[in-house]
Amino acid sequence: MSAAAEDFRGFQLSPFDWRQIVTQNKPGTDSADQQWRQAALPRFFEDLQKWAAQYQLSHKRMQVSAYTGIVNTLPPGLSKDPAFSYHMASLISRATLWLFDLDDFIDFYIQRQSTAGELSPNWLHNLELQLSYILGPLFDLAATGREPALPVDHEPPLNLTVDEAQVEPTSVGLRNALHDIYQEVQTLAPTQEAADFRTINFAAQAARLLQSMRWDLFISQEFGRNPANLPTPELYLSTAGVSIGLPFVAGVVIGLEETALQTWKASYEVMEHAAKIARLVNDIGSFWQELEEHKVNSMTEALVQLGAPPLGPYQLDSPEVAQARELVSLSVQKEVEAFERGLATLAETPYTYWLRNTVAFALIMYEKGNYVEPE
Repeated sequence: MSAAAEDFRGFQLSPFDWRQIVTQNKPGTDSADQQWRQAALPRFFEDLQKWAAQYQLSHKRMQVSAYTGIVNTLPPGLSKDPAFSYHMASLISRATLWLFDLDDFIDFYIQRQSTAGELSPNWLHNLELQLSYILGPLFDLAATGREPALPVDHEPPLNLTVDEAQVEPTSVGLRNALHDIYQEVQTLAPTQEAADFRTINFAAQAARLLQSMRWDLFISQEFGRNPANLPTPELYLSTAGVSIGLPFVAGVVIGLEETALQTWKASYEVMEHAAKIARLVNDIGSFWQELEEHKVNSMTEALVQLGAPPLGPYQLDSPEVAQARELVSLSVQKEVEAFERGLATLAETPYTYWLRNTVAFALIMYEKGNYVEPE
């Protein structure tokens, strides 16, 4: 299969009317592109099931992962090679499902490290061992990249030596699935120079994702013990914008670009705005669940800014929650405006198509729940 730029028919990125973008790109019968998405979705779901079964990944978010790959992918009508559209959607679906499984693994880690309600004193080290195992040899590759460090006091080393007896079964599946995606990205490059960037960038995004997720869990534990232990809104958003996973998937999708390095450099700031949008709308959609779990969230940050207690107690109609939601929504709007301005400066490529659609669908899929398919 040739690289994306050779298979790509130029299109005009539409203005960022995200509701219209969703209407035009979700599976349906109104256009040839929508019909392709609707017809392809069952096949993608079946293929994703088979892939997940190889690595004992959960099937809980299978449908929405397949959906994410389909709606954010350049359709065959804009590609000379229909196989390219399939390959792109397949990689996005796999990366999305892997993210969901990793998120569940980390979310429930505290439960697995607790006995009779008492958290193991070694829980953080044990988590770092699992993350080191999942990242594996990609750690050294990631270290050769030039990604900015996370703005936290301490970036944990994820190159710990791990005894096989310490490895949890889920970690094995996550590691093998991650390396399968890595191998796919590695095979896409037309030159050694392109291969070096794609693989190093992929490894760097995977490392930053794991580090940021580790930070999320650590800071939520500190917050749960003492609500005064809340990071600044700027620190939270810049780090949680990585842990939401969009930069990691971006590292996968950019591997499909003929001019991957140039596109990455040109679009990096736009991608950061996209990641912050995804995090903010995710936090609004998951607020009640995360409030119950005593997790740090943009909404808890907003409550503190408003002078309200971050943990409540709150009801669905609490005015403090409505005010916090309005404050976070203003942040979303600010990031959307910056994203739209940046997007207008970018060349039209499969990656920028993915970036535009990803933000549009994130906005609507978190509007009425925690990342659910729109009607």
